[in-house]
Amino acid sequence: MTFPLALQACADAWSSALVGACDGLLAPSDLGVVNVASDFRRELFTGDAVINVALTRIGTSSVSLRAEIVQFAQSAVRVSAVLVRVDAHRQHSVPLSDAQRAALGTILEPDSLAAWEA
Repeated sequence: MTFPLALQACADAWSSALVGACDGLLAPSDLGVVNVASDFRRELFTGDAVINVALTRIGTSSVSLRAEIVQFAQSAVRVSAVLVRVDAHRQHSVPLSDAQRAALGTILEPDSLAAWEA
């Protein structure tokens, strides 16, 4: 699996989690990427893989997340990202509403980052 496909798989997993938690309050298209870091720990192969995604922080207008692709019971890729809520013109950050923060709070896993770094 190539680097762009691995990142897209992580983005798709995050989008599914976001849509499931926010149910129309916040869509993937409401967020812009401000930082992405990836660590390819081993080669990825075509075939089955598990993608774990966790929201690790909710800020005023941003969220932090991490995703991990596991294949053959081994961590293959780790991705961390910071996304910010943007206005309709995608030029300025916009604070998350109380309703959005509450919905995001249902999938917040702040302890997962510490476990990932261990």
